[in-house]
Amino acid sequence: MLEQGKILKWKWEDMQTSDLKPHQKIQTIAELAQEAELTDPIDWGLLNIDEPTAYRMMASHVVEQFQDSADHELVMLSTITKLLVENFVLNLKLDGYRQQNKTKSV
Repeated sequence: MLEQGKILKWKWEDMQTSDLKPHQKIQTIAELAQEAELTDPIDWGLLNIDEPTAYRMMASHVVEQFQDSADHELVMLSTITKLLVENFVLNLKLDGYRQQNKTKSV
């Protein structure tokens, strides 16, 4: 079995060297993102969307953003920053919620 990093690198290099159609890019991006989730799994049972649909939907959005932009690196970096901030704020809210519920049950 290949290490996760090697799999991701191989898929990324494959995407760079081939002339993929948009639906193939979307599928590859979704697969790469799902591989990355292995280290920080999401509890999909609590959501009203299944994992493959969510990943394909977000991958489609990413491909659309890149197609409409001449400066791919800037779009990528700003998107990553926005996602990190959203994740950070969500985690702060969850931590606050957990702390609040601990205090109420004591």
